[in-house]
This record gives sequence, structure tokens and C-alpha cells, in this order.
Amino acid sequence: MNEPVTLPGTTARRIPSRPHSLALQAWILLFLCFLPSARGVESGAALDPEAGYSFEELYSLGLEHNLELLSSRLDVDGLRWDRLAAAGTLGPGASFNLGLGQYEQHTFSFMAPDGTVFEVDDAIVSDNSGSRFNLSLNQTLFQGFSRVAGFRKALLLQEDVLGLDQAARLQFRQDLKKSLHAVMTARALLEAEESLLQETREQHRLTSAMHEIGSVIELDVLQTEINVGRQLVNVESARQDLASSWDAVTLLLGVKPCDPPGLAMSFQAFEPAWTEEQLVSTAREHRQDVLSSGRARKIAGLDMTLARSEFLPTLTASLSHTRDAWRSGKYEWKLYPEDYTNSVNFNLSLPLFQGFSALNNLQHSRADRLKRELEHEQLLLEVRAAVRESLARLRSAWTQSRLTEKNRDLARRSLDLERKRYKLGMATLLNVQTAESTYRQAETEHLSQLLAFHDRLADLELAVGRPLVP
Repeated sequence: MNEPVTLPGTTARRIPSRPHSLALQAWILLFLCFLPSARGVESGAALDPEAGYSFEELYSLGLEHNLELLSSRLDVDGLRWDRLAAAGTLGPGASFNLGLGQYEQHTFSFMAPDGTVFEVDDAIVSDNSGSRFNLSLNQTLFQGFSRVAGFRKALLLQEDVLGLDQAARLQFRQDLKKSLHAVMTARALLEAEESLLQETREQHRLTSAMHEIGSVIELDVLQTEINVGRQLVNVESARQDLASSWDAVTLLLGVKPCDPPGLAMSFQAFEPAWTEEQLVSTAREHRQDVLSSGRARKIAGLDMTLARSEFLPTLTASLSHTRDAWRSGKYEWKLYPEDYTNSVNFNLSLPLFQGFSALNNLQHSRADRLKRELEHEQLLLEVRAAVRESLARLRSAWTQSRLTEKNRDLARRSLDLERKRYKLGMATLLNVQTAESTYRQAETEHLSQLLAFHDRLADLELAVGRPLVP
């Protein structure tokens, strides 16, 4: 900026101006005020105990109300801004600066051509103000492919966030399945205990009738009455187990506690028909840790590109426009004309020596890439081992469920035969009680094995990285 004009033969003292920077912070704050705020979480949804729910209905409900999934979803919702920021790294940079200034000039003496200094009473006072604004654009035309590599790296990191959300959803799905299977097991046990309670009461009425005709002694009647009391305790215990299992489901779903509703889900075991190679191939395509490891390999390759870019030249371009306007507040004339400056600049920078730091970064990035390759191969071996073990456990659970089902059917037939023999007077009450105990144990073992089968199936789905059955 030009210096202020003074009268010939005078000396001037200038009070420095104080420009006030009015950057785009005010616009940014105004923009942030119109951004959508975080949506409030509506908790405490209620289920209808009289209605029936499928697994997919409960799963969808959990996606809306499970707090951990909602927290994970917030990270996913923020990705649109991350993508915008990543794309912004490829575009030009723009800046706007506005400065306002004011100064006063006081002259109390002047010097004649012969060197004589005259003192004056009236000072020449000028009250001046001015402004300056500058608009500039900067664009990096070439930087050794580092900008493109950085953009691709940012996109890969955003895919990791999506992968974490999908992994959380799959984990929630498997946890919900296991919890619902526990509810179904508890409900089946309750139904079995209630059925035994009815049969025990029938046994008590039959024994009482037989006692009236003198076929059995009073001790048998008392024993059947005791059996009814014990079975009532078993029914109440099974009912409490069912309530506890369902409370765990409501906590997982994030809904209000209620009585267990109906569940439209299959709880039957089936023979696994998948082969190991099919499951391993599926796991490589869907497991999030495998996909994340693959992205880590790509990121390591991009880091090598960034390290190589330190040896390449950088070409930048800039465009700038600056305008100044200064005026006098006391006199009706311009102290300075309104002038402006336009400039276009190109800058080429070639690094010659950086103290071996660039070479050090390149060597470390190359080693890191090799490590990521080895870690990925190790992970694939671990995935195969996990799938193989989960499949073997599932097949074993299927075989054991067939055996426990056969044992339960045999125990049921044995109990029916003992009751018929007791009615005919060919067996004692102790034989009936023993058969009931055997049947109860066989039924419990079979239901526990069904639960183990579905738990192993959920473990296999987790090892594969996707649901295998609806």
C-alpha cells in the first residue's frame, strides 16, 4: 500500500492502523446453525403379549431401539460429511480476507527549504479510513499422486466404518437368535412340566379311586399327592425361567418388559448340507474382518504411493484479486485512489534433499505393506479353521439331537406302558415314578440339545459373516 501524502517541507507522524480480520467464521457459524440436529432416541417401545412375532419383526424392532446399534448408526450417518471432506481435498482452496483501518495524521511543524523549522499553533489533522479485501484461489495441479492416494485412502477408511456397523448388526442378530432360542427352550420345558402336572394329577385321581376299592394302600395315595406338589414346584420354576429368558430379550431389544408373546420361529434341528469350501468362500466375501484386512492392504499400498510422492515435484497454481480503498473523513478528496491487483502464479517445487526422511518413510511403508500381506494370509487361515470347527460342532450337535430325540420317544413310550401296567395292577407306583423321572430327564436333554444345535448354528453364521438360514 502507498504511503500517505504530506505537504512539502513538513514531517508527518502516522498512527498505525488496526485492521480487523473478518474471515468466513461468521458464515461458517451461520451454516452450522442450519445443519440438522441429532435425532432424539425414542426408547421404551412396548410389545403386545397377545400377538405373535417373527424373528425378522423382532430384529427390525431391535435395529430401531437397541442403543448400541443406534450409537453405531450415528457414525454411519456422519459418513456423508466425511465423503464431502475427502472430495474437498481434490478441489481448490479459496480464501477471503477483509480488513478495515482508520488512522489520524498530526503535523505540528514544518521545515523551510533553507532548513529553518517553524512552529505553528494550528495542526494539520487528517482523519482517514480505508478498507482492503482479498480473494484468492489455490489449486495443486500435481503432487506426485498423493492427493488421489489420500482421497482413496479416506474412502477406504470410511468403508471400515460401514463394516463395523454391519459387523455390529450381525453380532446383534446372532445374540438375538440365541436369546430367542433360550426363550423357546424355556417355553417348551414349561409346556412339558405343565403336561406332566396334568398327568400327575390324573395319576393321583386314579390312585385315590383304586384305594377306595382296596387295590392300593393309602401310602400310594399320599405319594401321588406329594408328586403333585413337587410337579407344581417344577412348573413354577419353569415359568420363572421363561420370564427371566424373555426379560433378557427385552433388554437386548431395548423395549419395555412384558409377558412373553408368541414366537413364529422354527426350533427344529436339520442336517447341515453345506460343505467346508462353500462356507470358507462365503466367509472370504462377507466377514468384515477379512474385508477390513483387505482394505488395510490397499491402504498400505496407498501409503507407499504417498511415500514415493515425497520424491516427486509439486506444481501449484494460484489466482488472487486485491482491492484497496482509502478516503479522508475531514476533507472532500480521496487520499488514495481505488486500486486493485490481479495476480496469477504457478509454482513448481522439486525436493532435492530432506535428510533421508523421505527414504525412511518409503522403507517403513514398504515393510508395513508386507506385514499387512502376511496378516491377511494368517487371517484367512484362521477363518478356515474357525469355519471348520463351527461346522464340525454343528454336525455333532445335529447327531446328538437325533439321539436325544430317540431317547425321549423311548422314555415317553416307557412311561405310557408303566402307567397302563399300573392301572392293571402289574406295576407299582415306584415304577411309574421312575419312568416319569426318566422321561423328564430325556425331554430336558433333548430340548437342551436343540438349543445347543441352534447356538452352534449361530456360531457358524458368525464365523461365515452372514445368515445361513432365514
